[in-house]
Amino acid sequence: MSSTDVLKGVAIMPRSVPTSAANGAEAAETVFRTGAVPDSVAAWYRRWFVAHGWEISGDARMPDGSLTLHAEKPGRLLWIMIQPGSDHVGSSYSVVGAEPGAGARRPAAR
Repeated sequence: MSSTDVLKGVAIMPRSVPTSAANGAEAAETVFRTGAVPDSVAAWYRRWFVAHGWEISGDARMPDGSLTLHAEKPGRLLWIMIQPGSDHVGSSYSVVGAEPGAGARRPAAR
């Protein structure tokens, strides 16, 4: 599986706008901006994970208000890292995918 394939089929929260993307040898990341607050983004992805057979293996809130979700499916790892927007208006979030093994490590919290 190529790094661009690790995000294939991963839904993007409605009304999100892509702001950047990066691909490496073992992982891929796309960053989005939305008018939704971090808790709404996290709730949307929790529902999406459950509905699409992903196992949520991590769900953490950081002191700065950011949230990180980690989910797994056979052969795939996914992180959603959600940051409050500037002046606490909306959010930005990263969708990071990687293959298990292949040297993939948990992305650093932002």
